[in-house]
Amino acid sequence: MHLTTRRPRLGLVGSMVAAALVTFALAEGPPAASAGAFTTTTTITHVNQTPGAPTCGVVVSTSVRVLAVATPCVVATTAGSAFRIVFGTGYRWIISQVDTTLIRVGGVTMLAGGGLSATIHARQAGQTLVMAVGRVSCQASKPCAALALLWSLRIVISPKHAPLLSAFVTQANGGRTYTLHRGQALIVQLTGPTIYRWSEPMSSRSTVLRRTSGTSGHPATGNFVAAGLGRATVTAVGTPSCYPQCLMPSRLFSITVLVSG
Repeated sequence: MHLTTRRPRLGLVGSMVAAALVTFALAEGPPAASAGAFTTTTTITHVNQTPGAPTCGVVVSTSVRVLAVATPCVVATTAGSAFRIVFGTGYRWIISQVDTTLIRVGGVTMLAGGGLSATIHARQAGQTLVMAVGRVSCQASKPCAALALLWSLRIVISPKHAPLLSAFVTQANGGRTYTLHRGQALIVQLTGPTIYRWSEPMSSRSTVLRRTSGTSGHPATGNFVAAGLGRATVTAVGTPSCYPQCLMPSRLFSITVLVSG
């Protein structure tokens, strides 16, 4: 289960709040989408997912897949699964935002020199954003800068026994090509710019890429599963909510999906 890549573009950037501090190694995100139809074809670089190696603070295992390493990182898992997160030492970490209807955080261990490890249990299908704040751990009676780091992780949870999500796509990924195997899943989520309302993402060939659910508006979403061999295009149109008074142009979102055996 993988994403085929072309023209790789990978950099390192830190998720930070108040200084040039790096908490986890993250990859540079894709360029912003431009108005109008997309004519170029580009694919994202495959994320290195060596089992046991932390990526975005997530300990990689068979129960979780890292889909994007731009801030915030995006991971996929299934309901009933669990995975570990590990925060770097030197900071006192507090997990500040948890949607308890979708996930449960357990096994929280704070280390003496700073740092934290915990286990995230996926309870039911959906999407949620987990956030944590790390404040620098200072020794008593010694001067210390009042610095903090912000960590965030978007978790996409598939239903129990469903295929583990293989691609999470936003409007910034327009014009790109993704390769899936039959049975793998893809989610399209269109959220911006805020003035635009998007039509429901649709597949040009349901026998190749079948849409299982979707919504229009802001955001607009489309859930797809690779059903058969071939090539399909996913498209959606963004219309400015101020039209026709503002005379802003509509936007076309489009990606190409290749399904192999």
